[in-house]
Amino acid sequence: MTDAPDWPQMEKGRPVAGTWRQPPGQPKPPAAAEPRPGDPTVLDASLLPGVPVVPAEPVVAAEPAGPPRSCADCGGAVDADGYCTQCGAKAPSERDRFEETPAAWVAGVCDRGLRHARNEDALATFAEEAANSRAVLVVCDGVTSSDDSDVASLAAARAARDVLAEGRPEALGTPASRNAAVSALFARAAAVANDAVAAHTRAGAVNPAACTFVGALVTGNVLAVGNVGDSRAYWLPDGGEGRLLSRDDSLAGESIAAGTPRKEAEDAADAHTITRWLGIDAQDVVPHVTTMNVPGPGWVLVCSDGLWNYASEPAALGRVLADAVAAGPGPVAVARALVAFALAQGGHDNISACLARVGLVPEPPGAAEVRDGEVPTSKLPAPGAARSAGPTPEASEDAGAPTPEEAAEGPASGAAPEASEDYDPITHQAAPRPAGSTAPLEG
Repeated sequence: MTDAPDWPQMEKGRPVAGTWRQPPGQPKPPAAAEPRPGDPTVLDASLLPGVPVVPAEPVVAAEPAGPPRSCADCGGAVDADGYCTQCGAKAPSERDRFEETPAAWVAGVCDRGLRHARNEDALATFAEEAANSRAVLVVCDGVTSSDDSDVASLAAARAARDVLAEGRPEALGTPASRNAAVSALFARAAAVANDAVAAHTRAGAVNPAACTFVGALVTGNVLAVGNVGDSRAYWLPDGGEGRLLSRDDSLAGESIAAGTPRKEAEDAADAHTITRWLGIDAQDVVPHVTTMNVPGPGWVLVCSDGLWNYASEPAALGRVLADAVAAGPGPVAVARALVAFALAQGGHDNISACLARVGLVPEPPGAAEVRDGEVPTSKLPAPGAARSAGPTPEASEDAGAPTPEEAAEGPASGAAPEASEDYDPITHQAAPRPAGSTAPLEG
């Protein structure tokens, strides 16, 4: 009997019985399963010639098509060939510079800057149409020394935006429960964004993708901010002093917390070295969360260090914003002006600026105060008095007064006596009184 070969013959991924030498003391392999109609063909990968596996290039799904891009030089529309239809200048790629305007009161601009080879900043926005209603602003700044940070930061920004847009912490009843819900919502947004970064990190990467995260949630006159890293959120009112709402996770931030003057800390060589980030090597991605009630009209600004590095203090950035508003009051025009300011300062880094125009909404004239679900009444009408307004002068003139003859004759023959109305203090409605009855006596 001829000895069986040392290597088995395979069929549909299983060794064919009798085609290989069974090692002593080992159980026999299962018999090859009979193929069934429609079974897919199975190949043994170990028998195929070696083919080098090239990892697929990470991609991020494109956002739905929006309005045509505008030229950064003249504001004209950019054609499909990448050139401005008005001045003819070649526009940067859609990843190097892009804008978002989800509503008339919210806008964002992201630009590569002048020194970097690619744009590793990213932003994502959401807004309802009604002004001062609900909006989400997110900025993620990719770490330059990491691989594929431009792809990962965009995926992270969009993932966090979607989580924040779906959350409804304002629906909870008490301030304590709402604050807890806001913190939980931002923690989930950061965790989902971190998963998006991990999903766009190449296996075995020496410098895995990493990015910062900052998000702002506007709900009426309530503003909530969460951040990981050194991307920032500011409240810049029309009048008065602005506020820095985020907290930097950086060596500069630690120095400032230890008492070093801000300018000295931020001018240090290692100032922008971040101590927390999103990525597979991140140890803590729970964001710092801050909430505030918007005291009046102003701007919510979410930005990367490519902008705030040239005007860090709220007062300084407020002056830059005021000049931008004077040049063009709309959010998208203001965001473009802020990016242009950073470019004029040298554009050393990627630049992202997201803006929302918010403020107190005046109460409609004549709106009733509601207490515990009821409309309070300060004074009840006299019994028998209708709640509705009396007849207009025109109506009185058209009706005319009865003649002496009509008054003497009384109501017309066959006509029913007119019914009058009482005011019901329970329902706050006019209640009809049966015809011919008298008004109730007052106690």
